[in-house]
Amino acid sequence: WLEIWVDGTRIDRWSGTTGWTERVVALSAGSHTVEWRYAKDVSGTGGLDTVWIDDVRLRPAPSTSGTFDTALAP
Repeated sequence: WLEIWVDGTRIDRWSGTTGWTERVVALSAGSHTVEWRYAKDVSGTGGLDTVWIDDVRLRPAPSTSGTFDTALAP
């Protein structure tokens, strides 16, 4: 199986034959440890397992600072 961990907490886990999967993980501001952990199953078919991780993006969250006018116009 393949797992994704953030700061010591497992976020998700995949196993078996699957197609490409998109997974978005939002992180709060500050430092974080992100790990992808792979473990071989016990099927005994050594060398036949494959995992691809592609298109990893790290980008800041959109800013929500500012003022907003919540009054309704007449």
